Amino acid sequence: MAKIVQKISSIVAKTGRVFRHHKITMNETSAKRLQRMIFEARTAKKNGDCTPTYVKIAEQMKAPQNQVFNMAIYDLVKIANNSRRYKSEIIKTMQDYAAAGENPPERRETVLKKISEIK
Repeated sequence: MAKIVQKISSIVAKTGRVFRHHKITMNETSAKRLQRMIFEARTAKKNGDCTPTYVKIAEQMKAPQNQVFNMAIYDLVKIANNSRRYKSEIIKTMQDYAAAGENPPERRETVLKKISEIK
């Protein structure tokens, strides 16, 4: 047992910092820059365009499952209430869905009710 401890301590002594914790310090500016870079990398397509999240959520309104439809509507209302940038586009998308005749009437009514909940 003593030999194992001795070998481990010699390995740690030789490698130095690899097995020791580092204190990472970062100022607020570099943290915001890193956060923005990560966000852009996650949302950017291969051609460099950035697709807003609501576009993919709006596509889920056409799902045959009612639970997926309801969650899409809930998420769109939440995004519209929290983002001034996408609010008008989301409302237009929801109005287009409600105006389309091929969509079920109960879903169109739900969409119209949810449009009124957007601030």
